[in-house]
Parts: sequence; structure tokens; C-alpha cells
Amino acid sequence: MGGSKISFIQFLDKLNKKKFNPIIILFQKGIFYEYLKEKKINFFYLNIPIKRSNIFILILRSLLLIKLIRKHKIDIIHSNDNLMHIIWAIPAKLSGAIFIKHFRNTDRSKIMTLFEIFTDKIIAISNYNFELVPSFFKNKTIKIYNPIKLLKLKKKKPLGKKRLIIGFVSNPIKLQKNPLILVEIAKVLLEKIDFIFLVIGSTNSDAFVLLKNKIKENNLNSYFKFIGRKFPIHSYLSSVDILISPAEHEALGRTIIEAMSIRIPVIASDEGGHKDIIINNFNGLLSPTHSVNSYVKNILKITKNKDLKKKIVSNAFLTAKNKFSVKLHVKEIENLYLALKIN
Repeated sequence: MGGSKISFIQFLDKLNKKKFNPIIILFQKGIFYEYLKEKKINFFYLNIPIKRSNIFILILRSLLLIKLIRKHKIDIIHSNDNLMHIIWAIPAKLSGAIFIKHFRNTDRSKIMTLFEIFTDKIIAISNYNFELVPSFFKNKTIKIYNPIKLLKLKKKKPLGKKRLIIGFVSNPIKLQKNPLILVEIAKVLLEKIDFIFLVIGSTNSDAFVLLKNKIKENNLNSYFKFIGRKFPIHSYLSSVDILISPAEHEALGRTIIEAMSIRIPVIASDEGGHKDIIINNFNGLLSPTHSVNSYVKNILKITKNKDLKKKIVSNAFLTAKNKFSVKLHVKEIENLYLALKIN
């Protein structure tokens, strides 16, 4: 399940149902659909064919939603992914509903920017994400960090000597997450310590094929373990010693905060939303995005310096708890709803 869906579920769980009546509307079946059914969370499923490939047909079909908005007297439309930003924009305006776009990625395509004309408010999830919004829409943009639910999980303790487990998460495995650099890191690291990369995420992608081929070409199969898509992810994260996130242009970095919340040290690329989360040498370690030597240096640094590791995981936990709490997130969204409704 994607990060936007996880954030929404955590928000929904704590939303004040006495003040707000959430109506969930889905157009596609899948993991999120099955999750809502399993948890017995009420939702509407609309069997309306939606494809972004033909934008004009998509807009025409979206007009069917006007009747639904008026029937249920919906005051606020809150969209959470690219397709929903397009589908709900015009129906919301034509029916007189408030339209909120939750900008959770880095997509600044012309069509995404065009449809922001119809928004009453844009929610950015990081400073980096906020700066991507065009200047003429910044006056209606607010920054609200994604929520992370704290779980009482403890790091799994190994029996006897073991390899250093370095976690990497990408679902699906894609080039934007910079997975190929793991091979270069492994080539340098194998001469220094015993380790294995635990790769979590769907392998149904071209990037996975490229990664597997590169691993094979360098005879590194024994240094990588792929376990596929996992949800919830916490129990798998708790088995790693370090999380590495060398991603490019990341809007924020949910997995980083999840690792911090269970006291797993994080090494991340020094760009994008990562800098909203990590202060170098305080609650994590940052490396230039494509610097193999820096990642290796930081892996060895956190492995050998126990005092530094202790300081980092302690500060990281407090960052996750105080800066990215579900309670704070829900309060900010609720206040936004009320302010927009009053205005």
C-alpha cells in the first residue's frame, strides 16, 4: 500500500467523527480496497472507468460526480493522489464544494499545475514539496507533514554473530529511489564488513530487472535478499540494523520516519524532503545522492561508533514522535477544514 493511503488511514482513525463525517470514494479495486473491506471501514465503490491517458474523456466522466456530491451534501473534497486531483477538481467547483489537493509527490507536469486552478487549498508535505508549487499558487498552499503512528516495537536481537543487515525500501523498486547505487556500495563494503542488503518492495518493475542484472554481473547475489512488497512494514524494518535511502527528489520519506520511530539509524541522500526529516549527525546521517564513498563511510561510522548511534536513534525517535505525530497531523487538518468551511 502506498504512503498516501497509509497516511490517510492513520488520519481517518483519529479524525473527530463527531465534527466530521468522512465519506470514502474509490474507483479502483486493489490493496486499499481490500484493506477497507477487511477493517470494515465504510466506503463507496464507483465503477466508473478512469484512465489518465485520455484526459478529455476523464473530465467528461468526472462530471457524473456532481450528482453524488450534491446528494450526500459533501462540503469538502480532499484528494490524495494525481488521478484524484484531476477527477474531483471540476465536479467540486461546479457543485460548490471546497476542494483540497494533498500534494504528496513531486509531479509538476502541466496538467497537474493546470488543475490547481480549481483548488481552494493545496497541502504540501515538506518544505521541498512546498517550494515546487508555482509562486502564483503559494498563497493558497500550506505545509502539513505526513503522520507516522508510533508502535511499541523493539529491535530484534540476533543470536550470536551475524551479518550487518542494511534495509532498502522501494515499492515498487524504481529508479527514482536510486537502487543501482546499492551495487556500487556493496562492491566497496564487502572488503570491510560482512553485510547483506534486505530489499523490501514489489519486484514488478523494469528497475528491478536492471538491479538484478547488475547484481549478477558483479557476482553479488549473496549480498542481496529480496522479500517483495510488505504491509505493514514495521516488523520487517525492525530486523534491519541500518536503513539506507539514497532516493532522488523525494517529497518527504515515510519509510525514513517509520525507521526512526522504532530506533533504526538512517542514512539518506542529502536532498529533497529528506532534509525536512534529518539533521546530519543529530538524528541521522546524510550523504550526497550519488556518492558511493560517503554512503560507505556513513555505514561504517554508524556501525563502529556506538555513542554516535545511541545519540542518533534517540534523537530520531523524538523527531518522529514530536514532528510527525498523528495527533498533530489530524489537528492541523481539522483546523484547516473548519477554517475553510467558515470562510
